[in-house]
Amino acid sequence: MPGMYRIGIVLLGLIVWSCKGKKDEKGFSYESFAELFPPAQATYQISDADLLSNKDTTVIRSADFEKFISDSVKQKLFGKTGKVKYIALARIKAPEKTSYYIVKAINGNKRVALLLPFTNNQFDIAFPFLVPDNDGTTKQVSSIDKSNAITKLITQKKPGGEVAEGKEVYQYVPEAKKFTLLLTSPL
Repeated sequence: MPGMYRIGIVLLGLIVWSCKGKKDEKGFSYESFAELFPPAQATYQISDADLLSNKDTTVIRSADFEKFISDSVKQKLFGKTGKVKYIALARIKAPEKTSYYIVKAINGNKRVALLLPFTNNQFDIAFPFLVPDNDGTTKQVSSIDKSNAITKLITQKKPGGEVAEGKEVYQYVPEAKKFTLLLTSPL
């Protein structure tokens, strides 16, 4: 009988230990987060049509990750926010120990792409990389080039076949943890 108690105590200890390990996995881990994203080339581009039509594959399930996206950003992008679903799209290596992560955020029928820079494996800021509109006359494309310039381009078909174009170009400044607007050319 005393042997049974020892086996029971050992089994109980293993169960408690394994439950504790699972609890820790629910927290945010940069390494686990980075593994979710397929690596992309230094030049990356996504259009509003790509964002709306791509298949959702790798869901980011960490509850701690959602804390990175501020309520003000969610409110600006989605209005009254309910549950936002996050999908891993791409990982881009940038200079100065920075990596960019492109995340698709979904709330109801609204889909946006967020650009999340991590410097030295630490989260910096969420940037609205691509925010499609409901205007059927416009097309939007956001890109990152080899010089790490972030370009948001919008084209609009006008009556009579004329095409108008607008552009914003940003650069990420890791020391300031912010995106600086370098050029703007309104639609």
